[in-house]
Amino acid sequence: MNKIINFGKDKAKKMNFKLPIVVLIFIVYFVLGLVTIKDYGISWDEPTHFYRGQAYIWYFLTGQKNFKSLPPYDLLAAQINPAYHVRSFYQSDSQDFTWLIANDGDHPVLNDTLAALSNYVFYQKLGILGDIQSFHLFEIFVSAILVALVFYWCAEIWGVLPGIFSALFMATYPLFWAESHFNIKDPPETLFFSLALYFLWKTIKAKKTVYLIITSIITGIAISIKFNIFFAAPIALPWLIYLFILNENKLRTFVFSKKFILAFALFPIIVFGIFFLHWPWLWQDLVANTKEVFGYYKGIGLEQDATLGLLLTTWNLYAPRWILFTTQPLMLLAFAAGLLFSVKKLKENSGVLLLWILWFVITIGRVVIPGTVIYGGVRQIMEYIPPMAMLAGWGLWSLIKSKCTALHLVILAVSLVILLVPLIKLHPNENVYFNSLSGGLKKNVDSGLPAAGFSFGNAYQQGMNWINKNVESGAKLALVQGTMLNIPTFTVRNDILYSNSYWSGIQRQGEYLIDLTFNYNVRIYPYVWEYVGKILDPVYEVKVEGVPILTIWKNDFKHTKEIYRKNESIISSGVKFSTQENLLTVSLSQRAVLSKILIYFKKEVGCQMPKASYIETSVDGSNWYREKDVVPDEQISGIRAVDNKRLIFFFAAREAKFIRFIPESSNSCIMDNPSVDVYELR
Repeated sequence: MNKIINFGKDKAKKMNFKLPIVVLIFIVYFVLGLVTIKDYGISWDEPTHFYRGQAYIWYFLTGQKNFKSLPPYDLLAAQINPAYHVRSFYQSDSQDFTWLIANDGDHPVLNDTLAALSNYVFYQKLGILGDIQSFHLFEIFVSAILVALVFYWCAEIWGVLPGIFSALFMATYPLFWAESHFNIKDPPETLFFSLALYFLWKTIKAKKTVYLIITSIITGIAISIKFNIFFAAPIALPWLIYLFILNENKLRTFVFSKKFILAFALFPIIVFGIFFLHWPWLWQDLVANTKEVFGYYKGIGLEQDATLGLLLTTWNLYAPRWILFTTQPLMLLAFAAGLLFSVKKLKENSGVLLLWILWFVITIGRVVIPGTVIYGGVRQIMEYIPPMAMLAGWGLWSLIKSKCTALHLVILAVSLVILLVPLIKLHPNENVYFNSLSGGLKKNVDSGLPAAGFSFGNAYQQGMNWINKNVESGAKLALVQGTMLNIPTFTVRNDILYSNSYWSGIQRQGEYLIDLTFNYNVRIYPYVWEYVGKILDPVYEVKVEGVPILTIWKNDFKHTKEIYRKNESIISSGVKFSTQENLLTVSLSQRAVLSKILIYFKKEVGCQMPKASYIETSVDGSNWYREKDVVPDEQISGIRAVDNKRLIFFFAAREAKFIRFIPESSNSCIMDNPSVDVYELR
């Protein structure tokens, strides 16, 4: 035992028990992930990846471009029989290989394909995991490898204890732990990003070109998951320049050797060879389709999003702020110590500490510089967590250097408890964690921090657990904003009528409405959100630290706030309107609690249908409130706002005496001899 916990740097090189510890760490994380897999839902964008993965893996396994050789999917059997595993819900006849090959083109698909392979084995063939859980098994598997890698890299240099600390910080990072269960892109990308940098470091450290070949293979895998790996280049370049300046261990001689030059020349060939081979969609037109993927990444990485708040001129500090607020305080302290103690050791071990620092800084910095954007927290740049964990592990060890084994064990035990308590308390919503230094989740939600409280769809499952257990037979269910992909049909009790078309509005016919409640950057259907928040009382909420992250409403009179328990009726008298100064203005004889307005018109030749037009209301005719819905956008899923005869616009119990329509064009069809009906609650 004393050997194992003799954590000195020199002895780290001689430890023949290091690999068994790596295996143990992998097993522990994997088993814990597997045990808790049933507690987590799906991410909001996972279903699209599930469909893509199923289409591609079926083609690779069978050569078939559709699923016609499989029995039809039996929805009822899947709903009532947990043992059903004849066919995956995501083997869709409408999104098979033939369809996908004509419509694909955003993220690469290697992770989708591997996750679908996991589904094929553990759900379709063996039936030992559920349809969704078998996809998530892949995510937990790669995450467990990543935790083990973090230990191995740190232990290889500094010894077992810093390695264990690093693995502990990695494993208990709230965002990582939660999303290792339901994030199909970022944990896999983070693993291969980390492996690529590890083997690049090994290339320089050991002066062996075989490691560069391995690096190129891993980079090819990483680029076939997500393009984040491109940012490994600006991480590695200054690190290599620094080592060149030092000329550490005759680095120049190695780099200019024939073997290295050959391996370096093969690097892009291997990388893009893997990228091309993994994705059949590229096979049709490599150049044009690759260009399209680059265009997709440019669009999502450089679009402007003012809602995040630029905190320092044009530099967006959203990501650093988020990381500061969502990292456990012990890890922040250890990380700060790691940075401090690194100053005098940057030259050691082929500059590994400098590499880790650059890795952390550039990963975050790339979404801070002007012109870039990030949204929904920092899951998209999850690659910052491994270097942060390793620097924190090294930092904590540096703070407590001692030959006392008992002290090491005590600190390790205390650290474990401190890091686990928040995870246990928040389970299974660890990815909405905010630390006490930031004031916790409630303060950040109340302050309006974009995406605070966002579970990325994980909380839907907790809501559906309540729905399936509590609602009456034959109940109707719809989402407020999410699509039906967010709650797969087979997870809904078979007697519940589930469709986003179930919306009765102020008629209040008793449908259940469900959705995530957090600080949205953009809310689709502002009217519906205002309606449920203003008029209805929730029937159930998933709360974290007293903050609802998912809410369920029942749209009936019983669950209507008492002040709005009124019926809708047309205002039959006192309604006047005029079309002057490019405005349609409606005035009522007295204030009313509005529910909707209908404007009838004729589409004449030459007039323009409403486009980018607005509705405003006022209680006094002087101060106007602009409704958030833009005409002719749908206010309610499935209900057209404008057709050739009328415009319909809904109000969530808006008190007003005046209404005005502001068209984009003076030649709007609505301005030509319209008629108006106004409805109120009374």
